[in-house]
Amino acid sequence: MGRERQTLTVEHISKGIRYRRMVKGKVWTSQVYDSDTRQNKQEAWESFKLWREHRTCQAQKSTASVRTLSTRPSPELNPNILNALHVGLPDQKSSGLEAIIPNLSLLALEQIGRILHHHFSGTDTVLHNQQRHIIDSLGSSTKSQPTIGELADQLINLYMVKAKSGDISIGRYGDVKYGLNYFLDWFGRSTPVTEITEATVSGYYQFQLSRITEGANRNSCSKHMAIFNLFVDFCAQEVAAFKKPNNLRSRQYRLSQAGSDVAVFTNHEVSLLLRSCNSRMKLYMLLMLNCAMYQGDVASITADDVDWENGRIIVARSKKEKLSDGPTVKCNWILWDETWKLLQDLGNRDGLVLTNVNGKPLLVNGIDKNGKPTKTDNIRTIFARLVTKLKNQGALPERWHKSLKHWRKTGCNIIEKSIDHAEFYALYLNHGTVAKRHYLVSGQPVPKFDAAVKWLGEQFGFKTTR
Repeated sequence: MGRERQTLTVEHISKGIRYRRMVKGKVWTSQVYDSDTRQNKQEAWESFKLWREHRTCQAQKSTASVRTLSTRPSPELNPNILNALHVGLPDQKSSGLEAIIPNLSLLALEQIGRILHHHFSGTDTVLHNQQRHIIDSLGSSTKSQPTIGELADQLINLYMVKAKSGDISIGRYGDVKYGLNYFLDWFGRSTPVTEITEATVSGYYQFQLSRITEGANRNSCSKHMAIFNLFVDFCAQEVAAFKKPNNLRSRQYRLSQAGSDVAVFTNHEVSLLLRSCNSRMKLYMLLMLNCAMYQGDVASITADDVDWENGRIIVARSKKEKLSDGPTVKCNWILWDETWKLLQDLGNRDGLVLTNVNGKPLLVNGIDKNGKPTKTDNIRTIFARLVTKLKNQGALPERWHKSLKHWRKTGCNIIEKSIDHAEFYALYLNHGTVAKRHYLVSGQPVPKFDAAVKWLGEQFGFKTTR
């Protein structure tokens, strides 16, 4: 048997880092370390194994104790009783008893056998209303109900189909899949769906709060709680016998996301990164700053989206926000001179304008054969290597951890604080409905917005002479 892989999650906290791992709904956390080193990780791993071994021993002792108390001989079915159920109750067949029997589990039949044997002997054919009511209750309660795991798999498969068809993003599918598996680890896959009650809502909410107390990201815990609510709604739609807990939408169990200051790049950081990367990466980052793009927006620009004569890009928001009348709203960005020069030098005039050095798309989302979301993001990979290089050179602090999402926020943060151009904040972000209502005809240049984009470039030393 191969060596067990040391899989531990690293959590950054104010005093340093610590390691974390979940086992069957229980969270283990290590002591606090200064940094994530091989020696610290090995020490934490040994501590985790001792904790897990201790929990396993406790669970085995508890299980053995329960089995000792509850184990008893299983009563054999009396053939005469089954004969009475199937054959000897002609007066009851017309009232639906015959239809109940095939739906009962073996355990339920045993229970019925014990009930009837208590009142009857041999092939008695008399069945009082009280006993019939008991059998009806057993029949309705023991019909197979889907388990939590079965319903979760149904929802995950539904979201996978929607993601493959483009109805939702693969990222959203991944969030739902991961969030549901997190709940299943806590609650158990084999539990009947009817076991989800008001106590479950309260318990899962308190579990997420305990994770936050231990240092978990609050926004991640909030997302898990929202996915749990989504799953309960799905269960109620799919299983008629399941009733949603009354406190599912209670404000008392609403887990709000954390409010935080917007992390943006300083002018020094922008200048440092742009002069330290190659021309191809510089073009990607300039497009993201010039046009408020995500990596996916940059990767999906086609030759038809570029005005090759006037140095403009006309594209829709990546989230494809629709107006009530149907058409997708497009925004028209003027490109800074440096952005425009690099795009002309490196961009393709057919198909995708920007690809990697092998001619492949810069960003590819997919789902593997096991249903696991996959993502290849060349821009993020190059950025991570660039940051690592600058840290090794001492140009960036070791604990510096801004990402490309903060890069995009940098431009909109500057425009929002501008006295002359703040009104174009929403248009810069390409919020289609807002833009359509207030500023533009879809895809057409807006002189005042051009002025705002030109002004933004000047804040970083990039001029626009067109």
